[in-house]
Amino acid sequence: MKSHDPFTVLPSGVRQQADLAVRRGAVKDRELEQEHSKGLVGRRERQKDAVGRSRARRELLEARAGQRAENAHAMAVKFYSGVHGEVSLTVGRATDVEMADANGSDPVCKIHFQDRPVVETTVKWNTLNPVWNEKFTYTFTSPDDLKSEIKVEVYDQDPSDQEYLGETTVHLSTLTPRREQEIVADLQKASTGTIHLTVVVTPVSVMIERKEEELKAEKDRLAESKSPRLEKEAAAEASRQLMSAGSGRRRSVGGEGRRSVGGGRRGSEGGGRTRRRIEGGVEGRLNATA
Repeated sequence: MKSHDPFTVLPSGVRQQADLAVRRGAVKDRELEQEHSKGLVGRRERQKDAVGRSRARRELLEARAGQRAENAHAMAVKFYSGVHGEVSLTVGRATDVEMADANGSDPVCKIHFQDRPVVETTVKWNTLNPVWNEKFTYTFTSPDDLKSEIKVEVYDQDPSDQEYLGETTVHLSTLTPRREQEIVADLQKASTGTIHLTVVVTPVSVMIERKEEELKAEKDRLAESKSPRLEKEAAAEASRQLMSAGSGRRRSVGGEGRRSVGGGRRGSEGGGRTRRRIEGGVEGRLNATA
């Protein structure tokens, strides 16, 4: 009995079906490989974009820091344009204020400066020796403000009306700039009472110097972002954000890809099994005929 190659004697229709099944499996495998390659390329591109954004942000911070270092003095001068200095007044305490009624007094201070709105301290209830330690700051918008005065009035906070308990006046022209000065003054227009104040007059030149130091400190803080340790931390944070952003897509798309790849292999293997079944059936018929 002659041996026959079963595939060579297959009917043309059966052979075409077997070849078609094999080609379809191969095409499916190639498509899945291409899809997998595109996913890798896309992931690399996203990583490059993240690194590029991090580098651009760092360069921008460095540029801003350099610009602020170069213009720190000019920016400070501009910030205080039209300002001629400032005065800080701290209302400390008062002693032996007058009794407004049989229950004592509820002292409160009112501060007057130029045409600015009147400001008040908090009320200290039922005491003749109130302690406030409250600070108020005024900006000089005119050279004449340096020659003006601050008036501090003390009142009793009555539910129906405020009763006058005395006052004192601080003449700014008598103060030494940049020096904190303690003032202990008797309350005028009152039979008893003393008030303790702290006053500091700051020239605008000192204010500009302080602002310039603040800008330089900010520049130093931004410059620290260029250190290797912080760069590594920033890179690690960018990598974590990238991985967390892509994890959801990998869980959804990756699962389908694995199922598709498995389906492609099964399709290819199925095509091979179909061809082997066809060959085995033809060979059996040939043997039976022989």
